[in-house]
Amino acid sequence: MREVWMMLLHHSRGLQSHSTPPPGMVEVNDENYTRVSEFVIVGFPGLHPSYFQLMAWFFFFIYVTTISGNFLLVGLFVLERSLQKPMYIIMLSLSLSDIGFATVALPKVIARWWWDDGRISFNTCLFQEQMIHYFGTLNSLIMMTMAMDRYLAICHPLRYPMLMTNQNMSCLTVFFWMSATVIPAIGTMDFTK
Repeated sequence: MREVWMMLLHHSRGLQSHSTPPPGMVEVNDENYTRVSEFVIVGFPGLHPSYFQLMAWFFFFIYVTTISGNFLLVGLFVLERSLQKPMYIIMLSLSLSDIGFATVALPKVIARWWWDDGRISFNTCLFQEQMIHYFGTLNSLIMMTMAMDRYLAICHPLRYPMLMTNQNMSCLTVFFWMSATVIPAIGTMDFTK
């Protein structure tokens, strides 16, 4: 689409006539350059419109279940003192990460099927992409922490209580929540200049 529009724009400039770009594309300057200002979420292209409400309810059910279950785990961790141990700190972190991931990814998909609102601005799409990559990276780091915790518990059971204290696990978790921003940031850097 972009190549066709650029070719038409270049050809029309040769004839000294100026036309407006199609919806979602904005002409920036006199060069052959267009900037995408919004995207359209297609979803499942061959899905019959009679199934749109079913898809919306399905994704809404997944979203509510995910949020409710993870908030239940967060609430149990806060209220029950016996759960405030290193392994449960990892589970709390994973629950918070799942809440964030579901909240970033699913509401726009639900809106697409429920209200046929499939348009998303470029900046919103970029932010959503950054957050999805952030929470994906964070989930990987949390799983690595969980694997390390289990390794120490199994292979070094006598040293485990000294190595994996609540303070050490909390520091490690905070470090991973902050360092998970690095991978999405690298993905958006412009290396072409």
